[in-house]
Amino acid sequence: MRRVHLEAAEDHVERLAREHDPVGAVKELIWNALDADATKVTVTIERSATGAADKVLIADDGEGITPEGCTTAFEKIGGSWKKHSHTTELFPT
Repeated sequence: MRRVHLEAAEDHVERLAREHDPVGAVKELIWNALDADATKVTVTIERSATGAADKVLIADDGEGITPEGCTTAFEKIGGSWKKHSHTTELFPT
């Protein structure tokens, strides 16, 4: 397996994580899975001893991204191919 090092400033990561909108962050991750042609998305919420949401795990069977695709996708964080496309690679119509 090839490893690719990606780095982002802490403030950018915090904004993307939507610390003040955890439901929005989960919705974004689900949409990312669907954009990758996932047909199954599983959301698991682990709770602390007090019952608070402690960890959210999201798994999907989407296509993923190649190491080469990482370079292209993360060169410019913030731009989205979705603004210019109405399909995905697996479902082009």
